[in-house]
Amino acid sequence: MTQGPGERPPAGYGPWPYDQARYDQLVQWMGTAMAALAPGGWRRVDLRVAMAGGASRAALAVVMADGSVREYQAPREFLGVAAELRSMMYRPGEGTWFGMRFMLEPPGAYRTWFDAELDPGLGAEAYRRDLASFPRDWLPVWLGGAARSTDRPLDPEEQAQLLGDVARLLGMFLPSGWTRSTVRYSPEGSSVEVTGLDGQTGTFPAPPALNEILAVLRQGAAEPWTAATFRLTFPDTHEIDYETATAPDGLRMAAAPLPADGETRPDVPEDERDALVRYLEQAPIVLAARSLDVDELDPGRAARVPLTFHTDGAWVWPGAVGYYLRAHDVAPDPELVAHARGNGFRPPEVDDATRGAAVTLIRS
Repeated sequence: MTQGPGERPPAGYGPWPYDQARYDQLVQWMGTAMAALAPGGWRRVDLRVAMAGGASRAALAVVMADGSVREYQAPREFLGVAAELRSMMYRPGEGTWFGMRFMLEPPGAYRTWFDAELDPGLGAEAYRRDLASFPRDWLPVWLGGAARSTDRPLDPEEQAQLLGDVARLLGMFLPSGWTRSTVRYSPEGSSVEVTGLDGQTGTFPAPPALNEILAVLRQGAAEPWTAATFRLTFPDTHEIDYETATAPDGLRMAAAPLPADGETRPDVPEDERDALVRYLEQAPIVLAARSLDVDELDPGRAARVPLTFHTDGAWVWPGAVGYYLRAHDVAPDPELVAHARGNGFRPPEVDDATRGAAVTLIRS
């Protein structure tokens, strides 16, 4: 058997230089040890490890030839190997993984997944220690970071990277006996179907970050789409189909949030001002950036102007329109005001086709 853990100091409390030969040695040891633990007639061995700040947990499952799954206690040596891999795989600014999955199939083929965004469920103190030992510039949402988003079209390489992220995410979460999975996505949510080694197909809970990644893919699409079907075949072959809908005509872009030199706009009546602000800020957002913009009328203040776009199905306007009305009493485009008044200052529901048409108008 290849040399495994124990020859080096305990890992997991700080980065180590990456060593490809050592990496290969460790994963080969892991595969050999997993095969030795499996009972006769095994079809797949599945090891899951979660780590942060010196805390860890592991689960080991064996899928049998009939598709049944047997659970086992993971040997402590596996945690030592995982900790060393985790220290070695640290990248400055990017951090290292919180979750690892290692699947073995006979006679000795293996596949690994590593997830730097997975919530390992090990507690706040473990996360605090981990961020001190493995600093990272970007934090996942569950650690207080901002959700992914984009305010520009994504190039083909960026889209392919996001699709790879979806495949890796599913690879971390799908059940031990999975062989194919189909994800149906729309802005309202996702559904996941899984087919197992036994040929049976059923539903599976969507991983928490799945909608976030697919929403960014939709935001950055060169051509608007309303829904998508993502298919994954074990271990990571994937494809995606997009659905579009006929976009309605007649959408109008509101005038700029601030009047141009010499432009005058009627004041918004005092008894309508708050209702109009709510209308402008609560209408559906169709495009958004993570950052905020500087207040042009008070540049000394911290950036707080939203970089968003809203639509009510007839008009499209920047989030700055509602901000400047609320913060500085700057009246919006009078035709937009009249339209909101005609709606009783209650934003209507907006379908996917209209949202897509709004994004096209913004980018045109």
